[in-house]
Amino acid sequence: DTPQVPGGDNSDENDNDEGGNINDGTEDGGDQDEGSNTDASRPDYDTSITPWEGLMADDKEEDIIGSNNDFYHELNSFNNLVVVRYSGSTATVELTNNDILYHIDGAHVTIDFKTNAVTGVEIIAVGSTPNGSLKVYGDSKYLLSLYGVDITSLQGPAINSQCKKRLFISLGEGTTNRLTDCKTYSEESYTIPGAVNEDRKGCLFSEGNIIISGNGTLVVDGLYNHAIVTDGCYYQRPGVTIAIKDAAKNGIHIKGDSDDNTGCYIRGG
Repeated sequence: DTPQVPGGDNSDENDNDEGGNINDGTEDGGDQDEGSNTDASRPDYDTSITPWEGLMADDKEEDIIGSNNDFYHELNSFNNLVVVRYSGSTATVELTNNDILYHIDGAHVTIDFKTNAVTGVEIIAVGSTPNGSLKVYGDSKYLLSLYGVDITSLQGPAINSQCKKRLFISLGEGTTNRLTDCKTYSEESYTIPGAVNEDRKGCLFSEGNIIISGNGTLVVDGLYNHAIVTDGCYYQRPGVTIAIKDAAKNGIHIKGDSDDNTGCYIRGG
């Protein structure tokens, strides 16, 4: 039997906040129109990231897709594609849906599918930056595919999911993905209008549940607080390799949901 993901704020109901948030949908200093469609294509995996040379999961054959779409992103539809490409001190964003908004400051990228209530979103992150980040706003579950990415943030979390719904993280086959934050957090580059008192609890932070899969490696250094932290539950499928080399506090910190008695479920990896 598969445990149930917590309800409440972590459920998959597409409840939207009252009022609208306005995002310019453009890259700072760029010449793109609001929400411009740049015909995103699915990139190749970036295998140039320094590979992980420690222990690796050897149980990917046990990752058999079940019938519960709460735990298997393959049973959901994520047809609205966003590709974030990091390249040193800059980043680019490509979209297949004009209603998804974004903001870029150097290599600090904010993706907003909350303002226009877009559902079925997949974000692909690829490339490397010595000072960048990925921040996400949404009101529906989404898929974050790491295709070989190396993000160091000198500002705050490397990945900051300000979405209380389910976050599926998929690690590209054979890729190494590295996330590092900094010891002292500063003001973030961009916050959507109306957002206040946002949590930033660690290097990889999610307001909602984290479900992680894929036969890749995720290396996380949490220099400020926790390395991986969720205000929901944490579910890990076989085949996943998680390597936490440094954490100021906890390597993986899970708030869970006391009402549903759901916290951490590691099936393998």
